[in-house]
Formats: sequence, C-alpha cells, structure tokens
Amino acid sequence: MVPPSLNITGFKEKPSFKKDVKRLDPKVIKDLERALHDLMGEVPPGRNFKKLKDSDVYTIRISLNYRLSFELDGDTAILRRVGPRQKFYDSY
Repeated sequence: MVPPSLNITGFKEKPSFKKDVKRLDPKVIKDLERALHDLMGEVPPGRNFKKLKDSDVYTIRISLNYRLSFELDGDTAILRRVGPRQKFYDSY
C-alpha cells in the first residue's frame, strides 16, 4: 500500500519511542531522520508503508532491518516505536 501524500506537519513522541531511539546506532538515527522527512511528503514505495491489520497503527521501513510505527492524529504523526524488524512486530 503506497499512500498519497500524508500531509503530516508535525510529530509527537510516545515515551516508548523516546526509549527506543536512545538504543539506536547513529547510522540508524540518520535513517530514521530521512524516513521522518519522507512522511512529511510523498512516501516512496521503498518505505514499505503499511497499516497494521485491525488497528490504527501504520509502519514504514527506515532501513533494511528497522521499522517505525506511528498513528495519525489529523496532520500529526504520533511516533510509537522504532526497532529491528525481527523483534518489531512482536510488540503488536
């Protein structure tokens, strides 16, 4: 599922997201910053944008092995979690 432009104008961070970011390698943080920039415009197909089944949570790929989850509240993305793909979906 490739979304149209999401028109996100801002972000809010859940405590779980802040905790996850503290554990990230600096290279992954740069990848995260690029992914957040993409959310504010058209999300490229390579970001693998998805809505999780039976929830209001969306995910995008920030690198080959890392994912970001968020919810939408109007034009604000509420950042929930960021982490390795293999462990990521266990939290949902």
